[in-house]
Amino acid sequence: DFSSLHRDIFAINTPIGLVQMTRLPMGWANSVSTFQRVLTSVLHWHMPDRLSLFVDNGVVK
Repeated sequence: DFSSLHRDIFAINTPIGLVQMTRLPMGWANSVSTFQRVLTSVLHWHMPDRLSLFVDNGVVK
């Protein structure tokens, strides 16, 4: 989920007004790298001894 502080960055102008995303959009060019970076920052203390990450998959050792 996007925090409410960052939703305005991802706002899209539509005919009915601004639409703010609340989740990372699938198919967006940077979704995979953003997800990977966030997952790595959250789980960094388990890597590389107990966990390996590859894109959106985690392998527990």
